Amino acid sequence: MPLLTMQDVHVNAVLSYDVTLKTDIGAAKAVSDSAFAAITDPSWKTSGTADSGSGTTLVDDALTQVDDFWNMCRIMVTLASGSTYLNRVQDFDAGTDTLTLLALPQGEVIAAADTYEFYEYPVTPWVAASVASNVVTVSIPTTATLAPGPRRLWLFVDYGTTQETHWGDFRVLP
Repeated sequence: MPLLTMQDVHVNAVLSYDVTLKTDIGAAKAVSDSAFAAITDPSWKTSGTADSGSGTTLVDDALTQVDDFWNMCRIMVTLASGSTYLNRVQDFDAGTDTLTLLALPQGEVIAAADTYEFYEYPVTPWVAASVASNVVTVSIPTTATLAPGPRRLWLFVDYGTTQETHWGDFRVLP
């Protein structure tokens, strides 16, 4: 994962950043291709207990956030066996309280009473980023809800057949 060099910003500023990609995707992009960015709080974490799950899902009716809220958050799942797995949320369906994760190792399944911890709370919603050639432009307003403190910018680019992830740490100043 390439690390971005970030500058600190003030509350209510607009964070605008150009990222040069490894791959030149040209001017046209297929509908399945995408670039999204969000800001997280790297010092934050919270935990919960699964109601049910599978090798790729975790269901917890205590998750009351909107669709996609937990997307791309890091999650540590601890199974009843004591095995722990660091994973990333691929999708959150608010209607079913279901987190879709990357597949656990073969034979491992999330079940009722297994525990989890989220890391890096999203402090901004995911926003689409514009793409031209091999440069992605990210522009996120640091609204009043983005309080002073440490933050991390995540950028995910999906070419349809390959992906790139970029991130960088910065601080929001009063």
